[in-house]
Amino acid sequence: MSMIGKISKHAFIALSLLVAFLVFQTSGFAANDYSTGLLNGKPLLVVDRADRFTSTETTNLATDNDEATFYALGKASPTENVKDILLYKFDTPRTISAYQVSANAGVKLFFVNASGVVNELPAITRTGEKIAYSISNVVAVSIQSTSTTTGVNIAQFEVYGVPLAPQLTASASSIGITLNWSSNSEDLSYIVSKSTSPSGPFTIISNSVTGSTYEDPQVEQGITYYYTVKAVNNEGQSPNSNIASATPAIVGDAVLTIIMINGMEKEYALTKVEAYAFIDWYDARANGIGKERYTFKKNWNTAPFKARTDYVIFDKILFFELKEY
Repeated sequence: MSMIGKISKHAFIALSLLVAFLVFQTSGFAANDYSTGLLNGKPLLVVDRADRFTSTETTNLATDNDEATFYALGKASPTENVKDILLYKFDTPRTISAYQVSANAGVKLFFVNASGVVNELPAITRTGEKIAYSISNVVAVSIQSTSTTTGVNIAQFEVYGVPLAPQLTASASSIGITLNWSSNSEDLSYIVSKSTSPSGPFTIISNSVTGSTYEDPQVEQGITYYYTVKAVNNEGQSPNSNIASATPAIVGDAVLTIIMINGMEKEYALTKVEAYAFIDWYDARANGIGKERYTFKKNWNTAPFKARTDYVIFDKILFFELKEY
């Protein structure tokens, strides 16, 4: 075999080993994931101060969940009017539980609370690892180079926290109750709880709702139901939402048959609303509350009279039957 053949063979083996190594590197070390953070995909303001919440210049290169892109941030300036900070302002104060930064040089973080106090985290991990760090009542987060001589490329800047409590509404029909609530991009799922009392106890009826609406068909007409919702993400659960309530409408008709203790039978064609009103009176009277008699207005066979009224005395009732349709 010629020398050229030997060299080609050796080169082929080396190339094969290199390809195998690159494949191993690609498959064995996946890029860091930032997609469940509070800043995911949101535009950052380019500002000159950690408490400056307005700017005409924005970028999402540091929040696009792609470490191959970056924002070239200038060196830290000791004076104002030099835009050397990337900042995001929350609509509602948040509790931060972790941060995650990928940058090619030293950076520091700032957390501004609702009182305007700036908390600085001067030395952070910037290699894409998710680092636990807890701070509450945060209205803005920002990042800046630690160097006053060189800038830094911010590939990714992310913070994490439990979700906000959803804002819940409830509406009823005769066959069910529909819940709707506010959502945030970091929410992964929701827990829906239900009670027949505003003070609880509340029972979970679904712990894996992925949308921002829920239909509850397990209701009875005329009964008021109360609901709360929690949002869930990788950091935990939100506080409970506000309590929302709804009452399915009572629709339909019924026949009420009352048997008196003397054997007399009285029958009334009523709406369900009227029939339930009689039952409410009976239950209250059994507890010593309300009048001794119940009044039924007859609207049939009234001639020659202006009105006909039946008065049913509570302690003369043996039992009654309600037929609904």
